[in-house]
Formats: sequence, C-alpha cells, structure tokens
Amino acid sequence: MLDIYTQRLQLFQNTLSTHDIVLLSKAADIFYYTGFVTLLPEEREAFVVVTKQKVVVFHAAFSPVTAVPGFEYQDTTSLETVRQTIEQLVGSTVSPAEDTTDSPTPKLLLDYSSLFVSEFKVLEKIEQAGKLQISPLNQHTIVQQRMIKDEAEQDAIKRAADLTKAAWAHVQTCIKTGITETELAWEIESYIKSHGGLLAFPTIVAYGGHAALPHHQPTSTALEEETAVLFDFGAKVDWYCADMTRTIWFGKQPSQEFIIVEAAVKTAYQKALAVCQEFVDTVETVAGSNSTTAQPTVADVDKAARTSLDTAGYGKNFIHTTGHGLGIEIHEQPSVYRTNPTPLKLNMAITIEPGVYLPEKLGYRYENTVLLQAKKVVELTA
Repeated sequence: MLDIYTQRLQLFQNTLSTHDIVLLSKAADIFYYTGFVTLLPEEREAFVVVTKQKVVVFHAAFSPVTAVPGFEYQDTTSLETVRQTIEQLVGSTVSPAEDTTDSPTPKLLLDYSSLFVSEFKVLEKIEQAGKLQISPLNQHTIVQQRMIKDEAEQDAIKRAADLTKAAWAHVQTCIKTGITETELAWEIESYIKSHGGLLAFPTIVAYGGHAALPHHQPTSTALEEETAVLFDFGAKVDWYCADMTRTIWFGKQPSQEFIIVEAAVKTAYQKALAVCQEFVDTVETVAGSNSTTAQPTVADVDKAARTSLDTAGYGKNFIHTTGHGLGIEIHEQPSVYRTNPTPLKLNMAITIEPGVYLPEKLGYRYENTVLLQAKKVVELTA
C-alpha cells in the first residue's frame, strides 16, 4: 500500500505535463504532500521540486525529517542548489525521441504567493539563460485536493475538535467576576497545550462591546456581572485544526437584546446547516466523485444564513463570511460566501459561523467545525 504522501503527490503529478517542473514553497502544501513540518511558516525551511516522474525535497539541516520512500532528499535550502537541480531536470522533461526544436519549452511553475522577491530573482536566472519559461503555478489542483479530507485528515480534525470541546468545558469553570479577557484566554490555551495540542490560532475572548469586533484581541479588561462574553478558539492536533465560537451571558438575566440576537444567530446557523444536510441526504458517490442533479454550492450555505439574518433585521450587522474550510491551516478553501460557486462535496471540513455585531454593545457568534459525510453532517465541536 502506498504511503499517504506518495498517494497525494501522485494525484498531483498526474495533472502535470511532461514538460512541467513545479517548485512548491508554501509550508502547508509541503506538509500536505511530504509530511515535512515547518516550525515557523514565515521562515524558509523547505522547498519541494516536483516533475511528472520525480520528487526532490530540500530541507533545512536543523529540521527533523521523516523520509517518504521514493522521494529524494537534500539537506539544504540554498536557492543556488535548488536552481542547479532544476536546471539538471530541464533535460529530463524532454523525451529523446522529440525534436527539441519543436518540442514545448519546459516550464517552471512557481507559487508567487509564497516566494520572497529575493528567491524569485535567483530562480529568474534560469529563464534568463533561456533554459525554461517561468509561469505562475495554478493552485486549483492543490486547492481541490486539500478541500477533500482523506481518512487520516478527518481523524486528526476530529481529535482536534474533541480537545477544543474539552477546553470549552474547562474554561466554563473558570468564568468569574474580575477575571480578565487575557486570563480566560490563557486558561483555554494552557488547557489545550497541557493536553497535547497546539493552538489553531490566537484565542479570542471578548467582553461586551469588545465582541462587536470579530477579531478582538484579549485585554486586561475585568469581567463584570450582566455582560455578554464571546469565546473563539481552536486546538490543533497532529497539525490539523478545529474551530469553535460560543457566546454566553455572564449574570443572572440576559438583556432582551441579547436574547433576540442569540435566537437570530442560532436560527441562521440552523438554516445554513440545513443546506449541508440536504446535500448529504441527496448526493450520490459515483466512481469516487460526488454528483447531484442540482449541486448546491458553498454560496447557498452563506445565502441561507444571510437571508435568515436579513429577515430578522440584522443583515447589515453580519459583516463576515458564513464560514471557511479548515485543515492544515485554520483558513482554507472553500470560503463560505455568497459569491463562491464551489460545489459542496463529501468529506469537506468547513465552519459555519453566522454572527451579529452591534457596535459598543455586544457581538454574538455561534460556530462549529462541520464535516460533510455520506448521509450525515457531523458537527464536530457541538
């Protein structure tokens, strides 16, 4: 049986022309295809060169590596070494039987979004020497692969979700008058880390009017009675993320406004979830692909939540997407928004997170990580 990384890369290689040389430089893509973990994504710890027949992993000598059978490894990230390897591969992309005067020019496909300008300048020398043509890497194939989670990925996301739920149960025991946003965030983060996880993203804890800003960062503000409190957090387990948001009322009696907004948001959530449920109830799996007579899209999920909040009178207070894909990264495709025509597919992992934000008063968001499986929608963080 092929290694999971070999399987993933072979699917990618099958989409390449015999004249293509791909340089993968995004840390998440490199992990997806090779299992190489970058400590800090903003630092350059690895490159991967891929052709139809060959895979070469360039990695920092100080980084741990578990070799995948069949891949070649070099313990350097020197661009000069990478460039020399690419130049050597140029000849192998042209069949000896081809007339080289008429054969296509080999292409070096680069992910411009994850390369530094200085790195591009080094690679550009190959094109200037007339040895190949540099073109942008079309991310569509990679995005389509990563959107559909295999069994190993689903298992990791489920375990991340379980730890996230456990952290939520823990932090609820810590909520008391006088505790600060920063202290509650620390309770969540320390619980996740002490139970074998990492943080999927910086934890959000927001009191009262602070929650009207969806990406509020915790402060030293102390908690007072009769206050709305928003928590947005997630664990990462085996490099896969989960995400959940809960909003509660701290005190004896929620305000009437809080009660109305809570009902509106949770209704919008259920409307969005229903689109997913209808999809999994009717989808048929044919030869490993998903097909329906009228394929619903992620835009339909967003529109269901947005229409519900419009009807409730809070349309203008819903200021972000209804959700996003997640996996290796906390924000992956598909973006669950009304302009995104991406069809729903089985084994997608997404979030559903409608929210209402009333400046200087409160913000209310409800979010779960959701997995679309055959005949069932699994709310992993519910």
